[in-house]
Amino acid sequence: MLFPSDIVQLIARESEENFDNYNYIKGVLLKRFKLSPEEFRKKFLHHQKNSEKSWLEFTFEISNYFQEWIEGLKIDSFEKLKNLIITDQIKRRDPFEAKDHFLDEWTRLVSPSELADKLDEY
Repeated sequence: MLFPSDIVQLIARESEENFDNYNYIKGVLLKRFKLSPEEFRKKFLHHQKNSEKSWLEFTFEISNYFQEWIEGLKIDSFEKLKNLIITDQIKRRDPFEAKDHFLDEWTRLVSPSELADKLDEY
């Protein structure tokens, strides 16, 4: 009753043995709604605390957004995480035309030196 009807319908199609498998259900929902790492990045950066929710719930939500963002980009080490954060800061400061120029690969660029080379060439 707490889920929207389209989510309930997706879950109802699954076998009973998968109902309690959080990772399986999460995978089904993510496939259906096709949330990309970029979408999770946006949710992480722009998520606002709802006055009806606790700070603990807010923390849980942004933690999940962050986790899905880095997992989607296969960030599995401190060095890769550092590069992602630096790259994200560079992307926020670049000219809009550059983002438009590298549109096909923009969201997959996670190396600051690779991004810097591309921006310098542009």
